[in-house]
Amino acid sequence: MIHTQHFCAKCGNASIRRNGSKKGPPKYPCTACRYQGLFGPAAVRKAAQYAQVDALLSERNPQRSIVRLRGVARMTIAKRIKKAALPSPPLPPRRSANARRKRWEVLELDELWSFVGRRKRKVWLWLVVERTRRRIVG
Repeated sequence: MIHTQHFCAKCGNASIRRNGSKKGPPKYPCTACRYQGLFGPAAVRKAAQYAQVDALLSERNPQRSIVRLRGVARMTIAKRIKKAALPSPPLPPRRSANARRKRWEVLELDELWSFVGRRKRKVWLWLVVERTRRRIVG
């Protein structure tokens, strides 16, 4: 049988007793300073939960399904996505206007439509994006 010694998080005393609870894990009050705490460190539990969230995000699961599966707030998942986002690749250096161009600049056209106000007012939008710098040209 394995026996582990717990110490109070506030005063460091070893005089701790177990106090049962109706819901969730039992709490352990210190008999010296009366501080009551849990012995499954929250940081360890959160780290394990975040590792599972990161694994689900790497599998490209939607945020709402991760919220249902792990019980983590959606804003927490959004913060994890931002934290794990790779930095964008650096832009190529700008060329002077009179320098000879060695390659053609490539523009991409994209079209989309949307309703404005009501269904009868359909508006088409065209975007022109410069591929190398990822800028919207027009």
